[in-house]
Amino acid sequence: AVDLSQWPSKLGKITVQVPPTIRPGDTTAVIQIDQNQNSSLVCSASGIPYPNITWAKSDGGNLPIGVAQFRGAVLPMTNVQVEDMGVYRCVADNNIKPPAEHLAEVLVFHAPYTRVVQNS
Repeated sequence: AVDLSQWPSKLGKITVQVPPTIRPGDTTAVIQIDQNQNSSLVCSASGIPYPNITWAKSDGGNLPIGVAQFRGAVLPMTNVQVEDMGVYRCVADNNIKPPAEHLAEVLVFHAPYTRVVQNS
């Protein structure tokens, strides 16, 4: 028999890293907002370590808060205008590949508008 008490030992902790996933049931897919109203988009993600969540507009335009990107699970949308309508991308990244991505569509209800077309 081998006497294990003679062997060196060390206690440690193992952390299993898990790539990010987005929880679709808790994440905005389509939101309908009246013009000039407030709302928010939610991106719910998990992973180990907990992922950073970043919002951007898919067409590359500015977000309703006036910046190109926003870091956080909840994107505030204040005084929403017709220009804010479109597809928004939520990316969850914790440096464990691959990052998770989700698209949310924003529809803005507004009064109809007309423009004069001249007869020629």
